[in-house]
Amino acid sequence: MTLFSPLLSWCIIYAFLGPAFEKYQSGYGTFLLVGLVMWGFFSRATSAGMSSALTRREWLRSMSVPFWIVVLSPVAAVFGAFCLESVLVLLLVSYLNGMHGAAIFAGYCVAAVLLLLVCSGLALLLSVANVFIRDTPYLWGIVSRIAFFATPIFYPEVFVGRRISWLQLNPLTHVFRLARSGVGESGVLALWSVGYAVLFALIVFAVGAAVAHGLKQRVAEVV
Repeated sequence: MTLFSPLLSWCIIYAFLGPAFEKYQSGYGTFLLVGLVMWGFFSRATSAGMSSALTRREWLRSMSVPFWIVVLSPVAAVFGAFCLESVLVLLLVSYLNGMHGAAIFAGYCVAAVLLLLVCSGLALLLSVANVFIRDTPYLWGIVSRIAFFATPIFYPEVFVGRRISWLQLNPLTHVFRLARSGVGESGVLALWSVGYAVLFALIVFAVGAAVAHGLKQRVAEVV
């Protein structure tokens, strides 16, 4: 059942947009499935982490559990489900496309680790913000919806034409590009693109960890 939601989304999007986008992206079905599974993890992990400080406030008040464990434990749970999804997806892609071993898993696994860092950093930031600004889930819903359309999840990058330079400013574009580097996208991945994705993930995680560490006492008092 873990793949039900992305597969349902895949069926709907592919039925309506597949014929139009296949002329821009070879293997569009694979391209779409990888994008939906990766985005599903990003969406679920950030949402789970954001609400963790309030749903587990008793843990914080007692100060018996470190703040980062309270926030990141639901992120880890979501990541576990995502890993199961990923194994099934990569085995399916390997079977359908006739690819093997490292050619499939290398880029996807690196991208998954980077996305985990991004989600962890954002979860720490959002959980702190949610304690002081109770409209944070609503605001994050707007931001994440914008990010969904600003990231090539269901459409190929070449589809946007001359606006691709704007698309490449979005760091998530490069994380998703890395995830697809062995499962359907053609061409050699540029070193700067990988570096941009890595730098973004490290910065987001470092900022989230620093903010959470600096405000953990204040958060425990407020909740």
